[in-house]
Amino acid sequence: MLIEAMQNHSQPHVLVVDDDEIIRGAARESLAEAGFLVSEAENGVRALEALENLRPDIILLDVMMPEMDGFATAGAVRHLPGCEVIPILIMTALDDLDSINRAYEAGATDFITKPINWVILVQRVRYMTRAVRMMIEQKRLEKELQQAQKLGAVATLAGGVAHDFNNLLQGIQGSSEVLLFGKNKDDPSFPVLKRIMAAVKKGGELTRQLLTYSRKIKSEKRPIQLNDHVRQAHQLLQSTIPKMIEIELRLEEGLKMVNADAVQMEQVLMNLAINARDAMPDGGRLVIETANVGRPEKQSGTQSMSASREGIPPVSG
Repeated sequence: MLIEAMQNHSQPHVLVVDDDEIIRGAARESLAEAGFLVSEAENGVRALEALENLRPDIILLDVMMPEMDGFATAGAVRHLPGCEVIPILIMTALDDLDSINRAYEAGATDFITKPINWVILVQRVRYMTRAVRMMIEQKRLEKELQQAQKLGAVATLAGGVAHDFNNLLQGIQGSSEVLLFGKNKDDPSFPVLKRIMAAVKKGGELTRQLLTYSRKIKSEKRPIQLNDHVRQAHQLLQSTIPKMIEIELRLEEGLKMVNADAVQMEQVLMNLAINARDAMPDGGRLVIETANVGRPEKQSGTQSMSASREGIPPVSG
């Protein structure tokens, strides 16, 4: 027989395992009156079945039971996924040292001897559940701290790489400016040097993005013409997107300016396009569209971008 309480995460949940119906009844009344949620099982086998669906905050476990005694039950509980840290309070009439040691070796957290003082038991259960919840919260905070430290280390590394990369770019830019000095547009090297200068400028923008990620500089928002940056991203996409995917631009003329970080905006476009590429392994059409869209409540013009596969209408925002 298994009596299962309705799960309520705001109440500590206790699973009482005892073949004595009177003991289970006394435990249920005492714990429920103290604000605990109580489930019951008449032996170890039923308790293990219950734990397939339940995750109580604590288990009250009798030792002397048919089919599976408390020692075997405690050991089996400790091998169930997610039950490794559930406190197990052994209820036993055995008070000899060997029985106590056996209980701890099986995985018990603590024990209380029969006849049971229910006031003391309630206080002990309350303390144990509180201690476990505090331990779980501490582990959660430690995990969050470790993640924050990892992100901080990555940000520091990004900042260092960005500074070194920026120094290299400055050397390339200086040399290009020297080579470009005095040359006119008819010189064969002029367009090559101009492309180098443009690439240096783009590299400088990427460096600034890395520094923004590392929080060493703030994101720089300014009024930009979105269509210009879509065209720049399109040039790069043509060399990175497979030829079996057709890229189509649908750019509205007279598009309103938008206040944004140009580098981050281009990165968003690249990420969207790469995601679309991954969704079309057999090829298709990638549509990048901009439009002035009025908000219904204010009817104010805003820009939007959308991408779609052929046959699927672009999503406007």
